[in-house]
Amino acid sequence: WIPRKKFAIEYNGLYWHSERMNRNKNYHSMKTKLCEELGIQLIHIFGDEWSSKQEIIKSVLMHKIGKTKNTVFARKCKIVYVNAKERKVFFDKNHIDGDVPSKIAFGLTYDNVLVSCISLRVPRQKKYADTVEIARFATTINTSVVGGLSKLVKKVSKWACDNKFSSIMTYVDTRFGTGVGYEKCGFSQIGKTANRFWWTDDVYRYNRFKYRAKNGISEKNIAAAAGVKKIWGCPNLIYKITI
Repeated sequence: WIPRKKFAIEYNGLYWHSERMNRNKNYHSMKTKLCEELGIQLIHIFGDEWSSKQEIIKSVLMHKIGKTKNTVFARKCKIVYVNAKERKVFFDKNHIDGDVPSKIAFGLTYDNVLVSCISLRVPRQKKYADTVEIARFATTINTSVVGGLSKLVKKVSKWACDNKFSSIMTYVDTRFGTGVGYEKCGFSQIGKTANRFWWTDDVYRYNRFKYRAKNGISEKNIAAAAGVKKIWGCPNLIYKITI
């Protein structure tokens, strides 16, 4: 808890913070909400993230308290197309959730080095048929690209118009973010999802779709047979901008 920054960090061990210890779906989101009501941003870090993605976590925390090591200005960067291989390497190294399949990606380079990247995909929900989704956005660890998101959003807007999309949307995980960056780029919040969840065996977390019901066996029974329990996160904020 850093009072002068109004910033708090909670470390969530997978065993102690899962349904194995009766932590219900609102356990973490309620803490986030209570902190928000006091003007405090709370970040939740899961144990497996600290074990496998510690450098990303440290970079996020340093950025939140204004201690990022390197600063680059977007006006001095060049916009480039990022191919699928480069995109995957970049997000797996710099984004807490890693890479996801995307339709196209753009980046910013400084001295010919990729320092920021944004990827796009078509939303799964039919109600967003005329919309393109920002699937991932990140900067290199320990680097702040001032104006980077804004510059890339302008590029995305032009690409979206050229490809007959009328709007852009994205999700912001409130376990880490607030959406302020997107609001500064002209996005508006249009909704909020239910709390996210994963399955855990107390060592790792697994995608929520990994233990879905099949062949007449319920999700609950499949999960029980695998020895996994749910661990809950926070909701995503849904942001959208018309172009």
